[in-house]
Amino acid sequence: MRDISLIKDYLPQPIPDDTMSLMIATVINGRPITDVISVPAPIQCALLIRWGRNQKGLTQAQLAEQLDMTQSQIAKIESVANGVTAEVMGKLAKALDVTFTITANDPVLSKTNPKKGRYNFWS
Repeated sequence: MRDISLIKDYLPQPIPDDTMSLMIATVINGRPITDVISVPAPIQCALLIRWGRNQKGLTQAQLAEQLDMTQSQIAKIESVANGVTAEVMGKLAKALDVTFTITANDPVLSKTNPKKGRYNFWS
């Protein structure tokens, strides 16, 4: 359910009830939430990393140790508090057996404070 909270915090519009129900069912069934909702690329990355880590049964600290990172760095990536370099994305993808696909049309969320309602999307 943390995934749903993350999405709700970062989207500038409310999530319709039918979409919310579908998102909850997806999480309960152990599928990545990005299978059913389109979200900005940084959130997609964060959700996929968290989902992959959970599928592997790893804590943030265990994943961090594998990648020679800190638990805090993993937590910040998973909460979209920090950006991720292509090099780190590659390490995460390999460790978690996930694939990141970025296309020219992916929206980008700038580093903002969603709690204060500031959002910057580009497509």
